[in-house]
Amino acid sequence: MEGFIERLLVQLLGRDTFSSTFVVERANCSLVAQPPPGTSPKPIIVKLLNYRDHDAALRRARELKTLQHEGMTISLYTDFTQQVQEAIRQFITGKRQLRDLQLEYHMLDPAKLLVMVDGKPLFFTDHKLLTQFLKQQIVGWGQGREMAGTPA
Repeated sequence: MEGFIERLLVQLLGRDTFSSTFVVERANCSLVAQPPPGTSPKPIIVKLLNYRDHDAALRRARELKTLQHEGMTISLYTDFTQQVQEAIRQFITGKRQLRDLQLEYHMLDPAKLLVMVDGKPLFFTDHKLLTQFLKQQIVGWGQGREMAGTPA
């Protein structure tokens, strides 16, 4: 499995994406039930030996936008702990509201949200502070109110 994944990643992302010491340390199917025929196959969990190759692969996959192999779309994701996944999940509602308000935002680190307001960055590590900030935006932020985020 490791050899197949190495060849597949080089084929999809290009040899120049990876270091000269690129190695897939481990690769195995996730422990989920066998999916029904005609649906997406089981996810494969891959551990690369070099973290720089990990970052380079994710960066290149974002640049290419879609990866195709034998008619199937391949997606690459970072595997976060359940705690980090939950912290990210708590920002979902706030990110929808930011999109509705047409405010630029980016997820940084695993669970840190950067919001650009009038060219100034605000950072949120707590979804409750983001909720306070959004209430201020909706009510009419900018009229002498303090922002709930942490300025850069």
